[in-house]
Amino acid sequence: MKIIVSLSGGPDSVALLHKLYKDNLTLAVHFNHHLRENANKDEAFCVDLCQKLGVEINVIHLNVYEYVKTTKTTLEEGARELRYKYLFDILRETDFDKIALGHNLNDKCETILMNIVRGTGIEGLNGLKAEKGNIIRPLINMTKDQIYDYLKENNLSYCFDETNLENNYTRNKFRNIIIPSLLEINQNLFGSLSRLASIAEETENYMEEETQKAINALENAPSPLQINSLPKAIKHRVIRELIVKVKGTTKDISLKEIERISEFLDKGEEFVSFLDTGELFAELKGGIFKIKKVKSIEKPEPFSYIIDKDEIYIKEINKTLIIKRIDEEIKYNKKRFYFDRDEGFDFSLTNIEPSVKIQPLGLKGHKKISDILKDNKVPTETRYMNIVLYKGNCPVWVPGVVMGEKARTKSPTHFMELK
Repeated sequence: MKIIVSLSGGPDSVALLHKLYKDNLTLAVHFNHHLRENANKDEAFCVDLCQKLGVEINVIHLNVYEYVKTTKTTLEEGARELRYKYLFDILRETDFDKIALGHNLNDKCETILMNIVRGTGIEGLNGLKAEKGNIIRPLINMTKDQIYDYLKENNLSYCFDETNLENNYTRNKFRNIIIPSLLEINQNLFGSLSRLASIAEETENYMEEETQKAINALENAPSPLQINSLPKAIKHRVIRELIVKVKGTTKDISLKEIERISEFLDKGEEFVSFLDTGELFAELKGGIFKIKKVKSIEKPEPFSYIIDKDEIYIKEINKTLIIKRIDEEIKYNKKRFYFDRDEGFDFSLTNIEPSVKIQPLGLKGHKKISDILKDNKVPTETRYMNIVLYKGNCPVWVPGVVMGEKARTKSPTHFMELK
């Protein structure tokens, strides 16, 4: 097998490389994050180690600070995301089979405890798997102490990461504070958590099989009746998988969000609900439930029209504003703007500016039009293909969305409509 080994120079990755290099064609990849004072020394150590073992090494320099600045992640998350990106890039561009990581049993147990504290389902109790897709973890069933014994037996030196002693990172708090305290209560903590992970994995595999059966039965047109007939645990997983199918990743999909969509489906009424990620929305329309990807927002060029006639074509959004005299019973709704022409005719319209605020009819305070559009579940891709009507300098109407408090009139004679 041809294996890419992620080599930091620490005890785990050194033991990993040493275990693999004799029986496999290996490529070591070292990442210099330039975050620590000894980063260059670690790089030199890894290069020297690979020369002694006769292993090819690829050194990659990362600009983590620049990455987290643009992605708004933490340094820890940003460094991890960059490492995975480059490792998978190398895997795609070469004929190597797997990526080997040096996670051990301690790491697995730390992950389980962190997931429990943060809030997790059964999947989070699995911890780190020995193999998942193209990633393998050959040391996952070895404790840290066993790894140190292996290094000593084979006379292998390694680098020490001094930041492991700092408790600024969540994982270090678990490693240095929480787990030592738990070990005082249960000396076999790692064994207990490892058994829990095995049970969780068996349960997870069964649930996954049942979820896939349900999804296959739903085919391409799932209805709320079909989904609501499922056991709650399977129902939630089906919703999650439908999201993953469109989103392409499980990242940022929360149980709270899945429960919210589940409650909408229970009601059986048509709805549109944007997901917290902002990239997707759930929709129940015509009896069919779907997860859809938000299309790119089309914003027209800025425009402004003085309303000086009874029919104005707005070419930027391909719609026409029509003014008519009232000759039927008044039916107040957001699609029509009623006014008294004898009170003065000082109207204009512009395209929607997200920061503009309006005082909705019946409310005391003002609210951003962009927030009103979002609250009204106006699809993102059509959110700006609309107008704002002004009376003087005051916004009074967004057709079909909101009527302003300043739109009040006692005896309307005419109305406006956007068609």
